[in-house]
Amino acid sequence: MNLHHIGIACRSSSAGDRFYRDLLGLEKKRERTVPGEMIKKIFDIDQDALIIEYGNETMLLEVFVIPELEEDHPVSHLCLEVNNRVAFMEKCAAMGFGARQIPKTDGTAIVFVKDDDGNQYEIKEQP
Repeated sequence: MNLHHIGIACRSSSAGDRFYRDLLGLEKKRERTVPGEMIKKIFDIDQDALIIEYGNETMLLEVFVIPELEEDHPVSHLCLEVNNRVAFMEKCAAMGFGARQIPKTDGTAIVFVKDDDGNQYEIKEQP
């Protein structure tokens, strides 16, 4: 298993640049906007989200820019890569951890699972 990325949230792209790029020295890798209907399905937040990826050769931060971010937001997560996502989801089900599959427009799905304490993990298959 590998750590693929960490998903976190901030209230503005300037705040993200100031902290992640200017203070931590991470490179701004990519920006994209995810439509509100997908953000609603994943995190139950009903608005579009700008996602900025900051990283270096050993880490990737996926920063969700959500201007009206509340303190107890549901965006923060770790993304783990597993050898076999289907087998991992079967193990989740057997152990009582309900993995959620969120369909994407390209026919694939995003998979999330929560631990007993409510921490979220996105699950990707290792390439």
